[in-house]
Amino acid sequence: MTDLAQTIGEWETFYLLTGTAAATLIGLLFVAVSIHIDTFHKEAYGDLQQFAALTFNSFFYVLVMALLFLIPGLSALGLGLPLLLLGLAGVVNGLWQQRRARRFQVQRGRGHLTGRFVLPILCQLGMAVVAALLIAGVTDALYALTIVVVLLLASAVVNAWTVLMRPEDVPNV
Repeated sequence: MTDLAQTIGEWETFYLLTGTAAATLIGLLFVAVSIHIDTFHKEAYGDLQQFAALTFNSFFYVLVMALLFLIPGLSALGLGLPLLLLGLAGVVNGLWQQRRARRFQVQRGRGHLTGRFVLPILCQLGMAVVAALLIAGVTDALYALTIVVVLLLASAVVNAWTVLMRPEDVPNV
């Protein structure tokens, strides 16, 4: 068994749990959006649509990451390359969603919702950095990925809570 396979094997329970949590929370996010579907259909609330999409993506990225870690026998390149692509896609997507949300906020005169995009974007960047290190052969970088996963889940949970509450009534979210 290689060092990478052994390291991944030691974290199997962690990634199984985080993947299960992310999948469950995706379902709960759908419930939250469904409760306020009228708000999400209003064009004026495009910032909340982008915010909900960012939250969904955060849960989805954790789920995909967990699934990757549960594939047996992956090489450093076999794990690192998908993680790198996932992280870079997350950064680009997060920046695009933040830009669109900011445009809607200016139109509505709303508060600082776009500030909530920063941590997920940084987490995606962290995922890409860990992936690059993994591809370069630094398997110990995988330990830093746990911080990314925990922060990404935590920010997504807080964001999902914001979506669940009456989002149109929450000032300066």
